[in-house]
Amino acid sequence: MVDVWPATLPQYLLADGYSEAQGDGRLRTQPDVGPPKVRLRSSAMPGPLQGRMMMSGAQRAILDNFVKTTLIKGTLPFTFPDPLTRDPILVRFAANLPVWTSPGGDTFVASLDLEVMP
Repeated sequence: MVDVWPATLPQYLLADGYSEAQGDGRLRTQPDVGPPKVRLRSSAMPGPLQGRMMMSGAQRAILDNFVKTTLIKGTLPFTFPDPLTRDPILVRFAANLPVWTSPGGDTFVASLDLEVMP
């Protein structure tokens, strides 16, 4: 059973820093002469999804525990609210686990590096 993004955490990404793209399963080869050759390597490629969320110190602890314990240090996929439709989508952490910054006080900003699974 796939774990679910905790309901006690924000359910949306901030507009500032949001980016999403299609998974690219193409293989490009540059011959000695002429334009590159392009073919499909895989039709099932994850698509990058990046964004930030504002959280309190308590929510930061919840996310840290979710990543470390529930997702076994970020290795398992989970469902996450789609940034556009709010429907659940299957994602996993990509190259980076959450990165934290703090504008001050009990406010933290989590930068999420996710990939949407096909």
